Amino acid sequence: MKKVYSVALILLALWMPSVNAQCPPPGGFAVPYILPGGSCQVIAFNMPSNALIRVLNGAGVDITLRNPDNSFPMTDALGTAAPFYNCNSTPAQVVTLGPGKVCFANVAAPINLPIKVKNFTAHAQSDNSVLLRWASVFEITSHKYVIQKSVDGRTFTDIGNLQAAGNSVQTISYSFSDRQLTNSGAYYRLKLVDLDGSFTYTKIIYINNGQVSLGQLSVFPNPFRSEVQLKGISSSDVNRKNVKIYNAMGMEVNYRVLGGNAITIDPALPKGVYIIRVKGEAFKLFKE
Repeated sequence: MKKVYSVALILLALWMPSVNAQCPPPGGFAVPYILPGGSCQVIAFNMPSNALIRVLNGAGVDITLRNPDNSFPMTDALGTAAPFYNCNSTPAQVVTLGPGKVCFANVAAPINLPIKVKNFTAHAQSDNSVLLRWASVFEITSHKYVIQKSVDGRTFTDIGNLQAAGNSVQTISYSFSDRQLTNSGAYYRLKLVDLDGSFTYTKIIYINNGQVSLGQLSVFPNPFRSEVQLKGISSSDVNRKNVKIYNAMGMEVNYRVLGGNAITIDPALPKGVYIIRVKGEAFKLFKE
């Protein structure tokens, strides 16, 4: 089990005289979050570089935990760090320590780690390529995005990768161009790889350029939450003329085309049964 250590209190007393002069303008800031599984971490930005960093509670007590490899947390060359802290305490401040490197930053209330990626879409281009777009809203120790492709929606292969930001609390946009779209269309997903080698996958999206037979119409996932992928229809035919959605009372429901073969239905709509008609063919969907 990780142990709380309090050497910061001694070091802080030694280096306190230089506090105000050492914080990089406009000053550091820190955001706490709770990892899946229950671990707690604070991400700090704009702090002095290559300095020891500690997490303090409201009483000034050091609640920092060692890193998983038993090392002491430090800021990197950009002044960024992500120290763990004791989840039984509430973080109030982070402080960097070292000769000439003492700097405080206030910490907000802890939050749950949000979904990293949003707005993952595919757009067919005039040169028969596919432009993939997505955005990250929160990156913690992220390493890279691996772009994966499949022709059947089951077996995926890597077709490229993009370097991730590492640590960020700002929205960052990414894009990748696949210049080898097959005539039968393709499925895509992203593999999100962190610095420690752990990874997760995004949702699967589908696109069809409609140059040859499109095959049988189908929709997925089912059940769904808000987004639905349409298979067996050209992306250029995904519009309000060809695609209509109704609730269980037979009332037409509004939706938005995300790009490619994807649409999104208002997530605020109630759970239950919905009917989607694609070029006259009806499918029953269940909204979670």
